[in-house]
Amino acid sequence: MPSDKTNEGGEDSLKAFFSETGAGKHIPRAVFVDLEPTVIDEVCGGICLEQLIMGEEDAANNYARGHCRIGKEIIDLVLDRVRKLRECISIHVGQEGVQIELHSLEHGIQPDGQMPSDKTIGEEDDSFNTFFSDTGAGKHVPRAVFVDLEPIDEVCGGICLEQIIMGEEDAANNYARGHCPIGEEIIDPVLDRVRKLCTGLQDFLVFDSFGGGTGSGFTSLLMERLFVDYGKESKLEFSIYPAPQVSTAVVEPYNAVLTTHTTLEHSDCAVMVDNEAIYDICRRNLDIERPTYSNLNRLISQIVSSITASL
Repeated sequence: MPSDKTNEGGEDSLKAFFSETGAGKHIPRAVFVDLEPTVIDEVCGGICLEQLIMGEEDAANNYARGHCRIGKEIIDLVLDRVRKLRECISIHVGQEGVQIELHSLEHGIQPDGQMPSDKTIGEEDDSFNTFFSDTGAGKHVPRAVFVDLEPIDEVCGGICLEQIIMGEEDAANNYARGHCPIGEEIIDPVLDRVRKLCTGLQDFLVFDSFGGGTGSGFTSLLMERLFVDYGKESKLEFSIYPAPQVSTAVVEPYNAVLTTHTTLEHSDCAVMVDNEAIYDICRRNLDIERPTYSNLNRLISQIVSSITASL
């Protein structure tokens, strides 16, 4: 892209068809396939070689050769490449804030989004592109939106500020405040940010807590809108359920009942995590006498990582 051309504002639309490499180069989100190598040689200039899939002989204008014998030799390669172009968008709602740190460390991505110089992205290890996008400066940022009705400070380090959407006041552990008056003020900016991330959408991962006002009320509103705008895409929800022994507000059970009823028909799959059970696992199995939120988040991250391993 010319140096005097900036990709800001309305130019975000090019991300729907082009991805930006660490060197600032824009390559099309495409796969080029031909059974005959000589034909595809003409488009090799400027195209990432991973996007080119060639056979060893052409189909000789024969449907049967292209469909069965020769076509079957490369169809798996084509589908595998297409899967790698698909992306998952994570939406983190409220204070639960499950970290993506584990997935970052598994692929050598540092907290500041940089990848060490001795770490190369090869053909066999680019699965993280499903959850991370590469900026022009070589920084990897999660394909995620972080939302809270009150200011967010803890996750600002290493995260693109455009991905953080904050309100001016919290929901005060009240489902109705998170769903109606306050939640409706920021739902449109959240959905607008999600649309800008939807270049090759595969599914949504929604992280929330059913006990809090934001996690319950705003999540219900969000799931309703996602169901309307993206009805065919899968929506996987990771939810923290309140527990009697580990509670910060007496209204948590009410919030949980209300949001469970509302989101029941809008989630394709939900992974329920009991708050007290997570504490017990940390204390009994991991010998952590006083578990912190970081300990809990990393334990839940193991669950998320296991579920998303094939993506």
